[in-house]
Amino acid sequence: METFKFMAKQLSIVLILFIALGYWSFTNRLEKINNETASIESSFADKHGPEPLFNQFNGSYFEVAEYLQQTAVNPDSVKIDSCTNVKETDKGWFVRCKYAAKNKLGAVAIASNGFYISNRKVILTEK
Repeated sequence: METFKFMAKQLSIVLILFIALGYWSFTNRLEKINNETASIESSFADKHGPEPLFNQFNGSYFEVAEYLQQTAVNPDSVKIDSCTNVKETDKGWFVRCKYAAKNKLGAVAIASNGFYISNRKVILTEK
């Protein structure tokens, strides 16, 4: 009976050590993954700048509004209807917006374009 108690005690010690080692290994891997993720996120922000500024009043982004004001035929007629949430892409921050503006003939044209934003400027658009 004493041999059984001694073996049970040894087995419980080995089991506790095994669990502790597994926990330590898991937390080290988790920390490594978190550090790698933070490194990737900071390198994206280093390359493309901070996330575009969202305007809560009209649901658009300031960088897109500024770009449309600068490129529109009639800047005062630009009205942004809605924009998607911003996403990280290889080309920079991406957002799609639906907007209306007057064309050269004075008629209101409605469009939906994608905008790539890097360092607080629209660098590329797509239909």
